Amino acid sequence: MLEETGFGYIVVNGKRYEHDIVLYPNGLLEKRRKDLSKKYRSEYGHTPLSREELEYYLEKTSNIEYLVIGNGQYGALPLTPDAKKLLEDLKEKGVEIVIDKTPKVLGKVDRLLTDKRKVLAIIHVTC
Repeated sequence: MLEETGFGYIVVNGKRYEHDIVLYPNGLLEKRRKDLSKKYRSEYGHTPLSREELEYYLEKTSNIEYLVIGNGQYGALPLTPDAKKLLEDLKEKGVEIVIDKTPKVLGKVDRLLTDKRKVLAIIHVTC
């Protein structure tokens, strides 16, 4: 259960994380692999979400129904053009894409999980 978030943290099942997280359909939770997108940092002013990073998460799961991106407390997490293209490709294959401010996606992710949907969630906790 995604309980709360604020600048720089998220609380999941009673545990506070002070970093971005990725939640897989099987319940696995891991720290976001920002190192996979770090090479784009100078271009965007901070680390965006890149195609390489998205592909890493997608390779660890299969047949997702939803890809939810919490793009930060203020909605400022950038996506590279290649990441946006990958999202469009996924949408064409029937995956529902949800991108919104992190506080707004928490309830959506919880509802989807309660409904036993296959959700991949990438949650950014700052900007």
